[in-house]
Amino acid sequence: MRPIDADALAKTIIGLPITVEDAYLKLPREVMREALDQCLKAILNAPTVNEWISVKERLPKENTKAIVITEDKQMLVASYTSFGWMYPCYGEEPTHWVPLPEPPEVEG
Repeated sequence: MRPIDADALAKTIIGLPITVEDAYLKLPREVMREALDQCLKAILNAPTVNEWISVKERLPKENTKAIVITEDKQMLVASYTSFGWMYPCYGEEPTHWVPLPEPPEVEG
């Protein structure tokens, strides 16, 4: 099981070209199949929550900051760019990463 960010998934599904209202209009089967395929792809690509991701399994999108664990067990914030991982200290390469959490909402 892979815990996913349901809010991010909902935003992705809402942005798909076929809406729930379309489903009630009884669209042709091939159109509905395409809509289902798009939803399933969105689920599979939904951000993971609170689960370390191996860099061998997948990498973050370019220009994304993440919390990483290196081979020598250091935990730090790093950026993933088109050049690879960028982080403030030299040492071992990251082995796992997780997306940064959303910052809290500040009132006032």
